[in-house]
Amino acid sequence: MSAVEAKQPLLRSHSERVSWLAAELARHLKLPEREVAIVRLAGLVHDVGKVGIADDILHKPSPLSDVERLLVQSHVQAGLHTLEAAHFPQEVTTIVAQHHERLDGSGHPAGLAGPEIVLGARVLAVADVFEAMTADRPYRRACTQEQARTHLERNSGKLYDSKVVEALRVVSYGLSSDNC
Repeated sequence: MSAVEAKQPLLRSHSERVSWLAAELARHLKLPEREVAIVRLAGLVHDVGKVGIADDILHKPSPLSDVERLLVQSHVQAGLHTLEAAHFPQEVTTIVAQHHERLDGSGHPAGLAGPEIVLGARVLAVADVFEAMTADRPYRRACTQEQARTHLERNSGKLYDSKVVEALRVVSYGLSSDNC
């Protein structure tokens, strides 16, 4: 993850914040501590596949072309191959493989829907979206935490698991920018 962060200075510590928030959400959902640890680990490594994406695409301050968007989306498959080669536990690789899937089937890479998406990936998706929206990116300024929560609540049950979004509402109030 240090290699990813070195390539993306604006995303420094993104994976640690996503990991921390995903673990907090999993705890709030009363998942067993082993599953919390798996979600936490998946959060730490969910973007490892970005190390193979060109800097000019990762740092582009304007909208991505369709081809560039596909390249960025390929980070999921690249990360999955890296994690499998490193013999990460299957539960972790499954969560990483599914963290951009959406309940309505509109996500990627497999277009999974509803219960086809493991709970850990649904937790990681909410944590990743919340953290990404509340951090500056080369192409936009950060949203407020309230704006990010509103986006997630508006899409609760459609794109994001409603129980996880509800957990975020409880967990995220009172967060400082230091921990998420």
